[in-house]
Amino acid sequence: MLKFLKNIYTILLKFIKPNVWVLDCQTKSAKKSLRILYIGTQREKDYFTKTTLKYNYSEKHIGKSFFWSLYYIVDNNKYNASLIVIEGTFLERYLYKSMKDFFVPFWTYTVTDLPLKVTNQSAKSDMRKVQKNKLEYIVTNDSKMIDNFYYNMHKPMIQTRHGDGAYDFLYDEVKETMGRKHNELLLIKKDDTFISGVLMKGSSEIPELWKNGIADLKYWDNGAISAIYIFASEYLAKKGCEKISFGLVRSFLNDGLLLYKKKWNTALSVSGKRGFIFKPCIVSPEIEDFFINNPFIYMKKNKLFGAVFINTNKDYLQEDYQKLKKQHYVKGMSDVNIFSIDKRDKSVNFIECVKKVSV
Repeated sequence: MLKFLKNIYTILLKFIKPNVWVLDCQTKSAKKSLRILYIGTQREKDYFTKTTLKYNYSEKHIGKSFFWSLYYIVDNNKYNASLIVIEGTFLERYLYKSMKDFFVPFWTYTVTDLPLKVTNQSAKSDMRKVQKNKLEYIVTNDSKMIDNFYYNMHKPMIQTRHGDGAYDFLYDEVKETMGRKHNELLLIKKDDTFISGVLMKGSSEIPELWKNGIADLKYWDNGAISAIYIFASEYLAKKGCEKISFGLVRSFLNDGLLLYKKKWNTALSVSGKRGFIFKPCIVSPEIEDFFINNPFIYMKKNKLFGAVFINTNKDYLQEDYQKLKKQHYVKGMSDVNIFSIDKRDKSVNFIECVKKVSV
């Protein structure tokens, strides 16, 4: 009960008085800088900038503002931003989101059927690599082995990948979760050495690969990570499970983890209610460049769609549109929508100029 009340308090605090930043970024091909007004938390802002603003940018922390002040700032676009990004749940969506804005979930689940059916050539290559290196697996609930996995596989991998931006994954949460019935640790073994592993939540409705890790990045080329997905699927299929969750991915279609999990024939499903509200404001080459380089997944009426923006200076044939849809489609999406900016429209309002391409 205390934990529930604490979560409610945290949500309300983020809603009532969130942080505000102004971000100025030099996009890849545009001559002028792109201005973004970002409203939310330090952690998600750092993820957003790292993922989407891959070039030089500067930021200014405006401070914290009460939501009634933010409504005026957003409605009047006080800082003359081309794009306003607001972290939100149903509260922020109700207050700030208009019909034509995009809501981009922080996370989506990836689920696939068992037994694992692999058609992707890269995934088939990974399976051959696992066989070539004669990798094996064991499944355990031993607390010492779980400790070793956490400190020597999972935590170092997260810190190597994300550095200071790594999410805090508390050891107490591991102990609590792995103490529940049907939750297990699967470890990958090469010769006499454990090289990688994953914590599995078998107690979930659909068994989930919760947190993985690798002992040393040199084992990546031996198939240490691929083996996790292959052997976990094999193990759970033998137990009679019909589906498996490969865990969470971010909602940007160029995200490496999403593309990696896509090749295992996974399907996306909605996870949680938090996400980014994208409010494009001013038409400019900079905002067009931003959206062209950052295709994303958005949610509408509880369904997932892909959003891909195209360069209006190029001529596209119907087969070109079909290729784009096929390239960015992930199972579980209702559709991939392709958008262009009609530059013949003299309006400076971004939404009025955006046209969905009929394919």
